[in-house]
Amino acid sequence: MNEILVPTGPAELVDQILITQHLAQTAATVHRRSRLARRLNLMQRVAARTLPEDPQFEKLRTAVVSTRQDLMQLEADLRASDARADYDVAFVALTRAYLETLAMLEAHKAALDLHAEGRLSREIPPSASL
Repeated sequence: MNEILVPTGPAELVDQILITQHLAQTAATVHRRSRLARRLNLMQRVAARTLPEDPQFEKLRTAVVSTRQDLMQLEADLRASDARADYDVAFVALTRAYLETLAMLEAHKAALDLHAEGRLSREIPPSASL
């Protein structure tokens, strides 16, 4: 597998790790699980080297993790309703909850990036950031 490395913010890295963990756990084939495990390992190594380690960052990271897990559960519930062709009031409520949770996830990710950006700019000397 060729690795394509792209710059991303800390929050997006955290979120992609969560998504990849979920995909690896639910992958249907050994080959797909193996590919996802390699991708996950790479992202986790990058995270370990680059993400700040402080209580506030961990608190914000935990909020992203929790909200992403809620979003995944809502997606599963919406897929189940769709499979049953069950589009009643509960489906509408699930859809609204999904959209609200998605907005909450984006807010948590923005807060995480802002916090990390402040921490990282204090840790990296100006001449090293070029």
